[in-house]
Amino acid sequence: MTRVAVVVLDTLRKDAFDRHFEWLDGKRFENAWSTSHWTVPAHASLFTGKYASETGCYARSPHLESGNRTLAGRLSASGFRTRAFSANRHVSPYFGFDRGFDEFRCVGLARADDDRIPSRSEYFQGPTRRRPAQVAELLGGFLLGDLHLGSTVRRAVDKLYSHRPQFPFGKPDASRAISYVRETEFEDDEFLFLNLMDAHAPYKPPLRYQSFRYSADDVHADWLATFEGEPANGSRMESAYEDCVRYLSDAVGEVLEELSAFDYVIVLSDHGESFGENGVWAHPIGLHPELTHVPLVVRGPDVDSETVEAPVNLLDVFATVADASGLDVETSGQSLLGDVDPRPCLTEYHGIAYERKLEKLREVGLSEREVAAYDEPRFGVALSPDYYGYESVDGFTEGGSSDRDSPGDVLAESKSERPDLGRDGVTLDDDVESQLDQLGYL
Repeated sequence: MTRVAVVVLDTLRKDAFDRHFEWLDGKRFENAWSTSHWTVPAHASLFTGKYASETGCYARSPHLESGNRTLAGRLSASGFRTRAFSANRHVSPYFGFDRGFDEFRCVGLARADDDRIPSRSEYFQGPTRRRPAQVAELLGGFLLGDLHLGSTVRRAVDKLYSHRPQFPFGKPDASRAISYVRETEFEDDEFLFLNLMDAHAPYKPPLRYQSFRYSADDVHADWLATFEGEPANGSRMESAYEDCVRYLSDAVGEVLEELSAFDYVIVLSDHGESFGENGVWAHPIGLHPELTHVPLVVRGPDVDSETVEAPVNLLDVFATVADASGLDVETSGQSLLGDVDPRPCLTEYHGIAYERKLEKLREVGLSEREVAAYDEPRFGVALSPDYYGYESVDGFTEGGSSDRDSPGDVLAESKSERPDLGRDGVTLDDDVESQLDQLGYL
């Protein structure tokens, strides 16, 4: 019997993890790196054991195409029951990330039992538009005797101060995941994937975790601030994010309690978040360490609780799940269950995601030359013991020390092995585009 779970804490910065997850025991990797700066390429690597540039899933090509063999598909074929719970609109059946899963529960764009994309009235209503209808519904239920006063007030508070505007009843992602795990009867051989969006914008934790009275501007991270200048409410957004991480820490503790019957549990982030460092807000561009340096903890019966300094990345998570499951796979990653060999870990920036973002850059006054510069693919590399160097529009930035004589040569060699990136745009359904816009992706 082998049960393996991967828990992705979407958009969780490494320093925020260090502040609030000191209680999490296991094998902690201090130099873990995403393969990119945002959800789609990071999860493409996590699911395939390849760099996103090798999968064809990146930037303006966000669909995980069928030509990629996924970890879930391999595990399912070998007899594992594969399940997923995703709160991220990109990690959804709409974008092909359900491939290989026997069960895929998505609280976003598409349901596992229905290929049709739900309408906005079914899956998304903005908080301002929804409030009058919610109040009328609740008061009507009370007046008709269908609801008791106590439950009516509680539900009204939950709805009016919803954790995430796009979900009815305001139930946090982690809370939904806890319910999902509790309700599931797991089999002997299981692979479970969870993606929790509680640290992602809009930053709005449950009411008791809010350290100040929130407004709409406080909870929404506008990626255009990267190009327009520091927002007036930047410090409040950062505080709101910190509140979200405090909630997430407590909630993940409950998630892990529910996963106590699992042999291996891997907790990580897919990427981080910026609050003005290097002039970046949210995570629209760049390979800055605030975006690519991620937390990673592996727990298991044959895994020592220790701190590892060697650089690792998401390809290694793929290899680790395969190793724990007894699955033989081909990947450039290495299993993290035993000793780790230091090796170069690449990060990739594939340009601006979505044509609509390019148009917005022009609207805020960027020249065609500036837009082209931000849309240019770039790379970074992490080396032992603590070196990280990356390309940006401002040149090449380095930090830490390397045991290599010429880190730049290592990056150049790694870049030469990557395939050329496609630049075709993608067309989104109106409902999908609207929901992604509300999350700051567009």
